[in-house]
Amino acid sequence: MKNFRTTTLLFFSLLCITVSVKAQSALNLNFQPYSWPYTNTAAELYGTYINSLQSPSMSQSLATTTSLYNLAYYGMSKIKYDNIDNPYLQALAQIGVFYASEIALTYLPGGSAWLHEEYHRSVLTNNHTASYDQIYSFPILASVVSVDHVNDQDLINFKANNPQDFVRLHAAGIEGEYLLVRNLQKLNFFDKQKYGYFISELDMVINNIAYVWFSHTQAAEEETIKFNQEETSIEQRDFTGFDFTAWVYDLYRPYEPYSARGIHPTGTGIDRYIKPSDLTVQELNYLKLQGYLQLTNLINPMLFGINELKIKGKQYNFALSHYLTSFGYDLSFSLFSNNKHKTIYTAHLYRNRKLYLPGIEAELYRKTFTFGNMQGQISGRINLWLQPENLIFYDTKYTPGSSVNFELAINKVFKQWKPYFSISAKTKGWEAGSLYQTQGIFFNTGIKFQQSIVTIIL
Repeated sequence: MKNFRTTTLLFFSLLCITVSVKAQSALNLNFQPYSWPYTNTAAELYGTYINSLQSPSMSQSLATTTSLYNLAYYGMSKIKYDNIDNPYLQALAQIGVFYASEIALTYLPGGSAWLHEEYHRSVLTNNHTASYDQIYSFPILASVVSVDHVNDQDLINFKANNPQDFVRLHAAGIEGEYLLVRNLQKLNFFDKQKYGYFISELDMVINNIAYVWFSHTQAAEEETIKFNQEETSIEQRDFTGFDFTAWVYDLYRPYEPYSARGIHPTGTGIDRYIKPSDLTVQELNYLKLQGYLQLTNLINPMLFGINELKIKGKQYNFALSHYLTSFGYDLSFSLFSNNKHKTIYTAHLYRNRKLYLPGIEAELYRKTFTFGNMQGQISGRINLWLQPENLIFYDTKYTPGSSVNFELAINKVFKQWKPYFSISAKTKGWEAGSLYQTQGIFFNTGIKFQQSIVTIIL
């Protein structure tokens, strides 16, 4: 992972003094210890259930990082600055607290860089490939973070057995970060938390756009050559190098054997890292196109602190999203509505080399219900699509697909603690945040903490 956030965090921390002094103090935490069948797969790979937790599933890592961001902003909202009389010192203290929090949320386990790497690792783990997240080594302010200790033979087998997942592997990191942005925006829009998440969100989005664009540049070429010179052992090497040069290379070559990359310049192992000079002109142009399309992620009022748009007294918002997929990309438009029901409606455009294919998605967010003496919340999502038949860039035929997700959380079991379970069923297809591109039924369980909103003054 290439990280540009050390150059943008300070600038965005200045925005924290512009956030409204009125904040909504609320906690919304999610602990998800079990994800089936993924947890079983991870336990088999790493030896025990406890060891499996160091490589969480996509849903587990997203729940963890969303919770930590909420906890951090909750903590910042509790800090009082009234005892600092000088307004400049008060602003400086506020910026300092925010900046320290953002560094921690970026570089420590559980933060956004950790989420990025764990999204990569969940795809590796699910394809029986062990790895190590360098975030656990605390690389504070590092510009590059690796997933290493990956065996070459595992990567050879992975690509041969599941080329669709192998392409998706490279882009999974920013997929996780964009889903984190979406989760934080749900908390502000639907739960009325009114935290300054948008500063972190905008920082993440700009970092990801910069990373996609950087991947075709001469600077990426030079850094890759430097890595190859310095990393003399296989265990030191990242699983892929810069994500998106590898993504477009394997997108165009899904069935090329992994060993065709050749021998590493040191003479030991496979030459894993793809340099821009290894790409054809067509591939470079396609990668540049993705860099431009990534800019659509900025078309989102919530990234700029506009949590809701009121139309005739009703509350709405919208967002455009661009995700890289195993077959190309997904460009989508989402409409948020917080009126009679809390809903998100999304229209998708799936694109590979030849096909333009539609999809439509509807999500219900935390609908409260009472059934006898039991109270709870239900959430659900249904997604219908046409996608390339084999989820490959060159597919000329398409196939319909769908997914359904249902979640039930029980209220007032332990006061504000709510046990929950979710179940998903899907056909073959790519879906953001769904680890499995195959058909199947999947299950998660955990416990949520939801504190009532209390207005405070900073």
